[in-house]
Amino acid sequence: MMRRGIYCAAWAQHQARRCPFGRAVRTFASEANNSHGAVVSTEWVRANVDRIKVIDASWSLGKRSQHTVKLPGAIYFDIDEIADKRTWLPHMLPTTSMFAAKMEELGITNEDQLLVYDESDGQFVASARVWWTFRVFGHNDVKVLAGGLKNWPKGLQIQKTAADPKEHGLKFAVRKEPALVWSKYDMLDNLSPTNSDQSQIVDARSRERFYAQVDEPRADIPRGSIPDSMNVPFGSLFQTTHSEQGEPMHVLKSPSELQRIFEQAGVDVTKKVVASCGSGVTASVVALALNELGHSRAAVYDGSWTEWAIAADTPKVVKRISAAQAAAAFAT
Repeated sequence: MMRRGIYCAAWAQHQARRCPFGRAVRTFASEANNSHGAVVSTEWVRANVDRIKVIDASWSLGKRSQHTVKLPGAIYFDIDEIADKRTWLPHMLPTTSMFAAKMEELGITNEDQLLVYDESDGQFVASARVWWTFRVFGHNDVKVLAGGLKNWPKGLQIQKTAADPKEHGLKFAVRKEPALVWSKYDMLDNLSPTNSDQSQIVDARSRERFYAQVDEPRADIPRGSIPDSMNVPFGSLFQTTHSEQGEPMHVLKSPSELQRIFEQAGVDVTKKVVASCGSGVTASVVALALNELGHSRAAVYDGSWTEWAIAADTPKVVKRISAAQAAAAFAT
């Protein structure tokens, strides 16, 4: 049941200064129209290496050092650089024109099949964000390597490298999918007392952050959560396994396990979902996991809690949880 009293005032405030362009119609595609199966294995890479361009999406919160691409021929996609720099919010989606220009600069075309990996401990968080970004801008032929760089086949060389944009006169045509990315205004609309077609809000932050047990990693961002949100920590969607070289890595859990995790959190995966997190990165893991369950139209709130928490016109809650509930929640 919605706690309408919490945000009626915020809603009235929002309506008074609402985005002039209005809200895009949000739809949830059927399984017949999804891009099911974006996460791929080592075997898939071997079978398709001559047809794919490889994207290195390596990223780490708070680290801005120069990244060195480890795989010769891979194209580096920096989510902090290919971003809208007009806002103080971190790694927000770039504008349509900026994204097209950056893809042309990187030698990526609309015809390319892309494989994304990163150098994290295997939870391919940045890969999920890049996968989602390409889909927002209409490029759906994108795969994510389970386990990241650790799972790249030993000795396998990249066959298809970036085209020279000057030599080939490349143009990247954007076909934006606005339903996949939500703004603060979309979120406020979703919480409207008059909205009879709400999307479920899934928060991908850790349980400790969701239940305001610990501070946010970014300074000056208060604790709390969005009203009516449900918590599915992104880390709970992974399991540990080993690469062919014997290195420990993370891969998404089985579909049945993913289904169980969402159901335990109160999420109906057959209905509309918008994912949030700290700043829009780990929320993309939730969208990716839902995609693997056959539900490809989960949206991501780009500004997420970083934007929501400090905005004057947004309702916030601090969820109360008993010691027994906390012990049970944090143990799963």
